[in-house]
Amino acid sequence: MKKKHGIGYKIDLGLISIINILAYFAWSFLPTVTIRSDGFVYMLSQTYKGFVQRSFFYTSYQNSGMLFGFLFSKLFGVKMELYFWAELVVMLLINVLFYLLVKVVTKNRIIAFSASLMFATSYFGLWDMFTNHCYCFFLERPIVAILLLPSFMFLHVFLQHSKRKYYAFSLILYFLAIGLAHFAILFTGPYLTYPFFYRIFEVGKTKRSIMSGLLYGLSYLLISGLFVLLQQVNESGFGPHKWTFLEFLTHPGLYKYPEKMTLELVYWTQYPTFLKDIATNPLQNLLDIKSAYIYAPYILALYTICSVIIFKTLPKFRALLFSVIFGIAGNFYLNAYFNQWDILSQPDSSRYLFYPSFLLVIFWSLFFWSIFWSRRKAFYHAGFFLLGFYVWINIWLINAHVTWITKWDKSTKAIQEYLIKNRDSLRKNTLVIGPYPEIGIQESIFFTEQLGRGKVRYMSENTNYDNWKDVAPSFSHIIRLHYDEKCGCVAEEKIRQSAISTSRF
Repeated sequence: MKKKHGIGYKIDLGLISIINILAYFAWSFLPTVTIRSDGFVYMLSQTYKGFVQRSFFYTSYQNSGMLFGFLFSKLFGVKMELYFWAELVVMLLINVLFYLLVKVVTKNRIIAFSASLMFATSYFGLWDMFTNHCYCFFLERPIVAILLLPSFMFLHVFLQHSKRKYYAFSLILYFLAIGLAHFAILFTGPYLTYPFFYRIFEVGKTKRSIMSGLLYGLSYLLISGLFVLLQQVNESGFGPHKWTFLEFLTHPGLYKYPEKMTLELVYWTQYPTFLKDIATNPLQNLLDIKSAYIYAPYILALYTICSVIIFKTLPKFRALLFSVIFGIAGNFYLNAYFNQWDILSQPDSSRYLFYPSFLLVIFWSLFFWSIFWSRRKAFYHAGFFLLGFYVWINIWLINAHVTWITKWDKSTKAIQEYLIKNRDSLRKNTLVIGPYPEIGIQESIFFTEQLGRGKVRYMSENTNYDNWKDVAPSFSHIIRLHYDEKCGCVAEEKIRQSAISTSRF
């Protein structure tokens, strides 16, 4: 028996290694990008001081962002690559935890492997959360998945063995996750519904057991509701002010949330459209709103058919299937309710597809198992071919987008690296004016805090928020930087000496 378990652990380790090797291959570019604009907001000392001085600051949705932003800024300073290495570490850890979660729930390594691999390489689920659109997204949301995934795992073990210590562990982890990042309430759905459906479909069910499952699920909803209430009372609120929850729910025609939810599903599932022309940049084949409406009925029909197949062929996974379906619907509904279904105007990726991606990849892994991997070995190859096709398309999308942001980041990286490299050559009481948009208000504060040492101040040439001309007379030395597109270098203009020197960097 011990030998059998030892072999099983080695298989798990091998599968996890494959997942993370492919994930690293897909996302290894991350340490080469940089942070821009509002991505610095949680790493500013003045932001942190203002935050902790607020009454009941711990009830804010910004807890995770402020905690990890403050910690990372102290640990990493101006070494931008380290901030993104932290992302990679968190990403790979989430992959491991997600594999273990799915394996514990399904007791099936192939389902766990395919689900975790699909999540680890998902362009639509991860791009906007982990790249440099705004580093604040990473600080606010995915880190707490390290708590959420074990929480669900303990919930399943509790339902299976009826040992209350596992239920207590699950609630504690869930409470900490929601408390740190209120955005995690978007993921309440599976915690609410899984205990109920688990009792519904278990052998020997009773009315009492079904009711207990309902109550266990409601305990997670109460935790989410508690933090929403605290946010409403002590902070600016969490959610729209133009409508109430009941009003929104009872007026689907007015607020059009069914079609908003459908379009979210369409955007995540648009992979077949990339087959139209594989010779072009895949970003050019992303669905626009008009095309998404055309595909919507077909996507809904596809999910309906697949759901029926899973229900019929995999009876032991029916509780998981229903929890996944209701969890996806609940997450998409909350996205619409909070008016954050912005993928309609940015269909390439969205941070609001991060949590639904956990459930969507489980759905498709169950479908692949029911059609390909639970049958004759001849079907195995077709299933793994489709899985490989999914991974290939996502890496293709990621690489195409990397090419685009590399061009966008070029001038920003050059300016930031120039500031860091040349800090020690600056004299006391120097004002450095950076070009806009490479240096904005957030960048100027960050570099002043990290590099200024009370002797140098960095400001943006943009005068909308903080006008450098107002403070210029108080500085002994003033340097203005420009980025030269022709040479890809930074030009340094020493204003008080009326001399210009250009460094190629």
